[in-house]
Amino acid sequence: MKDKVVIITGASSGIGLATAREFASRGSKVVLAARSEDVLKELVEGEFSEKGYEALAVKTDVTLIDDCKNLVEKTLEKLGTYRLLGTPTHCAALDPATDRLYVAVNNPY
Repeated sequence: MKDKVVIITGASSGIGLATAREFASRGSKVVLAARSEDVLKELVEGEFSEKGYEALAVKTDVTLIDDCKNLVEKTLEKLGTYRLLGTPTHCAALDPATDRLYVAVNNPY
C-alpha cells in the first residue's frame, strides 16, 4: 500500500483511527474523515506529521451526501486520486468521469 491514497471515515477515534494509523505506518497517504474537525486537525498536524506520514483531514458527516462528495473532491484536489475507501459503516465513491456519487450504507442503527 506504499504511496496509495486511502480514505478512512470515522478516523477521529476507535477502529477508524487505528486503521488510519496502520495504513500510514505502511506508507499510504491517508485521508482522515470524521465529524470532529478539531480532533482530525490535531491528529494530522500532530501525531501523523511528527511521524512523517502524509495525511489530510476532511470534516465529514457520512450521512450527508454533500459531505461525502466534498470528501472525495478534496482528496482528488489535494492528492490527485484514491485507491481505497476504508470505513466501518459507510462507503462513498465519486466517479470523476460522470460526477456520479455512489454511496453504500451498512449501518444497523
